Amino acid sequence: MKPIKLKMQAFGPYANIETIDFTELDGRTMFVISGKTGAGKTTVFDAISFALYGKTSGEERSPQELRSHFADEDLMTEVDFTFELKKKVYRIVRSPMQERKKSRGEGTRLVNSDAEMYVFEEGKEVLTAASLRETDEKIQQIMQLDFNQFRQILMIPQGEFRKLLTSDSTDKELILQKLFHTKFYRNFQDQLKNEAKELKQRAEQYQSERMKMIGSIDALDDEELQGELLTEPVNEEKALSLAKNLVATQNENKNKIHLLIKQTREKMDHTIKEIERANFVKKSFDELDQLKTKFTSLEQQKDQISQKEQKIEKAVQAQKLIPFIQDLELKKKEVDLRRSAKESAERELTFIQGQLVSLQSDLDHLLSLESEIDQKQKKLGELEKLEQKLNRLTELNERLLRIESSGKKGKTELTRIQETLINLENQKLMLEDKHRIYLEEKSNYASIKHELYMASEKAGKEKELSELRQLFDQHRLSTDKLRTDLDSIEHKVAQAEKKKGEEEKKQSSFYAASLASELRDGEPCKVCGSIHHPKPAAASNDHYDIEKAQEEISSLKEARARMDAEYKHAKGKMLELEQRIKELQAEFSDEKEPVIQLLNNLKVKEQKLLASIRQSEGIKDQLQDVLQQLSRNKDIENRLSIEVQQQREQYVSTKATITSLSEEIPDAYIGNDSYVKEIKQLKQEITTYQSRRKEKETALNEAGNKMASLTERVKTSQQEAESASRKEKESADSFDAELQRSVFKSKEEAVSANMHPNDQSELEREIRDYHQQLFLIKEKKLSAEKALEGVVMPDAEALKTRQDGYESEMRELEEMFAQAAAYVQRHEELIRKIEESITLSSDLEERYRLIGWISDTANGQNERKLTFERFVLSYYLDDILLTANERLLKMSSGRYELARKEDRSKGNKQSGLELLVWDHYTGQTRHVKTLSGGEAFKASLSLALGLADVVQSYAGGVSLETMFIDEGFGTLDPESLDQAIESLMEIQAGGRLVGVISHVPELKERIDARLEVTSTNTGSSTRFLFESL
Repeated sequence: MKPIKLKMQAFGPYANIETIDFTELDGRTMFVISGKTGAGKTTVFDAISFALYGKTSGEERSPQELRSHFADEDLMTEVDFTFELKKKVYRIVRSPMQERKKSRGEGTRLVNSDAEMYVFEEGKEVLTAASLRETDEKIQQIMQLDFNQFRQILMIPQGEFRKLLTSDSTDKELILQKLFHTKFYRNFQDQLKNEAKELKQRAEQYQSERMKMIGSIDALDDEELQGELLTEPVNEEKALSLAKNLVATQNENKNKIHLLIKQTREKMDHTIKEIERANFVKKSFDELDQLKTKFTSLEQQKDQISQKEQKIEKAVQAQKLIPFIQDLELKKKEVDLRRSAKESAERELTFIQGQLVSLQSDLDHLLSLESEIDQKQKKLGELEKLEQKLNRLTELNERLLRIESSGKKGKTELTRIQETLINLENQKLMLEDKHRIYLEEKSNYASIKHELYMASEKAGKEKELSELRQLFDQHRLSTDKLRTDLDSIEHKVAQAEKKKGEEEKKQSSFYAASLASELRDGEPCKVCGSIHHPKPAAASNDHYDIEKAQEEISSLKEARARMDAEYKHAKGKMLELEQRIKELQAEFSDEKEPVIQLLNNLKVKEQKLLASIRQSEGIKDQLQDVLQQLSRNKDIENRLSIEVQQQREQYVSTKATITSLSEEIPDAYIGNDSYVKEIKQLKQEITTYQSRRKEKETALNEAGNKMASLTERVKTSQQEAESASRKEKESADSFDAELQRSVFKSKEEAVSANMHPNDQSELEREIRDYHQQLFLIKEKKLSAEKALEGVVMPDAEALKTRQDGYESEMRELEEMFAQAAAYVQRHEELIRKIEESITLSSDLEERYRLIGWISDTANGQNERKLTFERFVLSYYLDDILLTANERLLKMSSGRYELARKEDRSKGNKQSGLELLVWDHYTGQTRHVKTLSGGEAFKASLSLALGLADVVQSYAGGVSLETMFIDEGFGTLDPESLDQAIESLMEIQAGGRLVGVISHVPELKERIDARLEVTSTNTGSSTRFLFESL
């Protein structure tokens, strides 16, 4: 993984958007990050770690705590990280859970964490993960490292160096467990331990349970069995033999009431079915009442919905009038502006007229004093006045040309700006429509996602329905078979009982024949006492075996009881399946479109909407850009309009002045300079009086010129005001015509009826939901009414009374049967368990002897006190030390090597992972905690780098192109610092980018690339600095 660009937004001490472009390194493979404490150096690592894994590098700060306290509340906390991995470029945008200001009202709302991931293909960004879960899965897939491995291989945070070096075996075990995922071995140990424990407990439990079972035998009135059970210890073999005999004698007491129980049960089952039907009918009537209530409630809302529909219709009509209203307002503003300009020009003209009268009065007064001025003076005055007018005329002509040229340029620029404004207005309207469509599509996309979820649920239920139908068919076949088998056993029981009766008759005949053989005439019978024996019973050769017949009956009845229980269980399961199938079928009864087709259609809609949304994601920024351009161009238009108006006024004024002057100059003097000699001759005779006269005449002349200019300006303003009024009337007429065609009586009514697009969409959705709900409720109500048509409510109480009577009768019969059968069933099972326990107990004891020994060895109860997992970890640690010692020998000038302590620990403490240091100077080993600060740092750095190499080799396929180290190098002397830098150089020589956070000046001096982090009272910032070494 090689970083390309990191953007941190409102993240840690970075208040705004801070971008670090790693391409500025320009091929350099090592750089140092420097800055004051708390400036945000470690935050750079935190941002990279958070972007990739959603966690900070040191795990001391949660992502939610990284919100910048300097940031504007409207700026969202976010990290945008672009990096290269295996010649592919990826980009991740991740934000933590954070509080954001509500868009409406006061307060804040909680925004969930989110992440997206892109891959660059053929120069374009392609979305490859659109959610937090998908992004995490994609990162794990391409990085092939979990977070703990990433921290040890690519990004080693503060404190992680010495933790592995100085920790004891237990702490080191926890660290290595995370990195090498040795939980499997621990689980294997625990499994052995649990199995051995379980075997021992089971063997002891068998013996204990066997004694309890023997002690629980009920001897009834069998004195021999009672005496044996009270003997210590109990003779298991003799006790079992006596118990078997007693069970056999008790087995005949349970058969007489079975037929009566069967008949009563059939009556009760029939009654229960009638009760279930009554409950179903009642539930159906209750559901119909609820549907009627809902339907009535919806019918009562019709007027409100109708009003809302009318409101939407008016809003649509009003939207047609809005452009006309806006145009009319614009035209009115133009009329007011032109009238204001006209009134201003008229006021100036009135003022100049008064000034002209005053100047004329002053000049007349001076002329009345010229009785002493001769003809030459008059001539001189006329010639000088003529000269001024000729010079003035030349200047005005040149000025007129400049004004005309500048005015044409200004008018052209103004026209261009106005055309630009029209185009921008059109773009704004178009983008606003697109943005509205984009918002609607996002809303529709959320609805489609919900519908997809519902359709998926239905598809799952449809699959469940199919599976349930297959399962129901299987259960029906097995239930029918059980019923057939049960009937067969019933027949066998009847035959066995019949056979037993025959055997009992044979037994009676045998006993009668035996007694008859002992009868003597004149002697009383032992049975009836009679001394007469007219028909003594004859001996029979038929053999009988009542015990065998009874055993056969008992065996058949037990099989029947088990079969009956299995049949009832299977039938109950079948009824449950049938009920579930009916429920699912009821859910699909109203479906008009197959669920799979609906699901596929929704997925197509989702993809189309998602593609459209992604294409429109930049619309908002485009709209904002157009609005800014519109604002800037309007300012330019206002400025240019004022400048063009000023130039127009200057042109009219100058033109009027030129016309006035041309009329005052005789044609003979135009283009002729003979008057110059005459002026020169007459100037000698001019007095102070002429100067005063000249001043008044000049002022009077300028006032006249200005009056002519203002007169022209008033005329022009009048024309422009009239033109603006005509345009206003045309706009008003257009609006009135459109208003007449609409449903509104006034502009105010139309403006009031207009609605915001969001409000209109919400109202339309509410109306649409209402009609859908009304339709569904109505259909369900009609369906329920049709289903219950002609159905009569059963008498549930009478049925319940009948059921209670049967249940009472059944309880009495079952209690009688249970008393007869419980003893036999319990003791036969008890005898079977005792015999089974004797067999199993011997096997368990043999297995425990083997498993117990293996478990003790794997769980550290061995000579070296080493568990199986720790043995595997020690193997990994040996690999790490082998790699680490190559660097440590270089950094310590051949003095130190790390070694694993293999001696057995004292007491019960686990061992095998503690570290020692071999000192080649002394030839002895000692604990790593005895190393000095600088030595410990070199050992820690070597161990960390070795750990990174080994984890990489076991991870397989991992691309390691970067390593970040957040650790100070302040404990190293110059030579050690050189050695440490040399080790880092070896890493970056293989193509890795190495970044180091350090406050050590020497380190900054020896690495030519530095990322400087600067903190201020408004937040931190970064920049790359490059120096020549």
